[in-house]
Amino acid sequence: SEIIESEQVGAGIWPVIDKDSVPTGEIMCVKRGMVVKYSGGNVIKERQPIIGKNVCDIGTRINWFEPEELATNVGSALSEDWRQGVYNEIFKILNQWRWAHKDMTQLVIGLAMATVIQSFLKWRPIVTVSGESNSGKSVLFRVVSGLFCGLSQLSSQSTVAGILQNMGRDSRALMLDEFDTTKEQEKLFKMFRISGRGQEKLMGTSTHSGTSYCVRHLPWLSGIHTASGDQADQNRIIDIRTLKAKDNATTIEEPGVDQLHAVGKKMIAGMIVCANQACEYAKSLSKSDGSPISSRYRESYSVPFGCLGAFLGLDLESTREIMDDYLTNNVAPSIEVEDAATDQESLLLDILQSEVKMPYDGPESLASVAEILFDNRFEMHRDAARTKGVGFVVCKKGPSKYKVAFVSKKIASNEGVLNKTKWAGIAGTSQILERLPIELRPTKEKQVVAGLLMSCVSVDYDVLKRWAVSNTGSDFKDTVSK
Repeated sequence: SEIIESEQVGAGIWPVIDKDSVPTGEIMCVKRGMVVKYSGGNVIKERQPIIGKNVCDIGTRINWFEPEELATNVGSALSEDWRQGVYNEIFKILNQWRWAHKDMTQLVIGLAMATVIQSFLKWRPIVTVSGESNSGKSVLFRVVSGLFCGLSQLSSQSTVAGILQNMGRDSRALMLDEFDTTKEQEKLFKMFRISGRGQEKLMGTSTHSGTSYCVRHLPWLSGIHTASGDQADQNRIIDIRTLKAKDNATTIEEPGVDQLHAVGKKMIAGMIVCANQACEYAKSLSKSDGSPISSRYRESYSVPFGCLGAFLGLDLESTREIMDDYLTNNVAPSIEVEDAATDQESLLLDILQSEVKMPYDGPESLASVAEILFDNRFEMHRDAARTKGVGFVVCKKGPSKYKVAFVSKKIASNEGVLNKTKWAGIAGTSQILERLPIELRPTKEKQVVAGLLMSCVSVDYDVLKRWAVSNTGSDFKDTVSK
């Protein structure tokens, strides 16, 4: 027999993961008392709540679909014309708002679609809905929440602990209204930063035991002003701005719950059919290909536009053209010229958040590079990172007591820490890392890493740790003893 480390999942839509942690391309929908699997164009009821590596919590209270209706809608969603009709229905509802610009309706639809498959995404932007009082923000939240057919949590005045404990293992849409009045804004933004790439968040309980939550949510935040004060969040945010209606303008007609659920069920079925293609599109669209728009902005906007393109049956190049037009006309004019450090910091963040297999099995058999470097729990296993191109170096002289050395030829190779990121196989990572902020003391030099003298770019360990705390949302405290 074989012991397989499992992952518990709650209500929502999830990719099926096999025992080797590889997505099978199949999709499962979990609700109260039932799991169904989408495979080969068919919806199949599962007899057991264990599928591959996934253990499904059918004890959830969320009852968001009926299997026969879902199967019917999924069958219809195989038709591109049918999905186009669903898009038109949603467009008619959401086009009632007066947006900051006319193309924003399609962006909101794409974000709603992306939220349906948030557990699939490699990158999750933060959606902020801002605008003056009486510009329809709260109504918009109710309408979008209705499209998720009960698979959402709409609330205000929330705390980090309250949100995590309420969401549990579910993949519901997280929608926080009146976010600008919440006292824990910075803590919440820190949690959403973790959510960007789906990392574990450890929370204490009343019994002093630790409960971990894998935060894989694409959050929606609404308020008069919802921006984070941290520069690390700025490129992650997609801001949806509502304007007050003009004098004598028609009042927004808020659809009833039944109407929203009817079209929402069809949208969900369409995204089940298109989920894998949408993720592939998003991955391709995130690459800059010479675009003047920062790669971090592209990474965020690739998510909704990848979903739109797949849902509407567009080819990749047509989807790219639509996204580039949107970014050029609506995003580029509203942002300052990007700091040259953006790509450097993006690369560094991807290195730190990349996961490395530990030399043992168990609940913590995967650890991020940042955890290996800075968390005392993983100190004895730094060799696992060294073989992937990231070394911890004790300095004999110079201003730094310790350094972290990045072996440029190794980190982006097939065996390196970046082998599953957009940087895989890309030459020139050394030149990018050399342009890191001066306070990190980036130095091109030779260091011994994994027993070999290698050309690398090294940075100050302590300064990098402070940077990592600020940008990854982790504090690396020694909270667990192995």
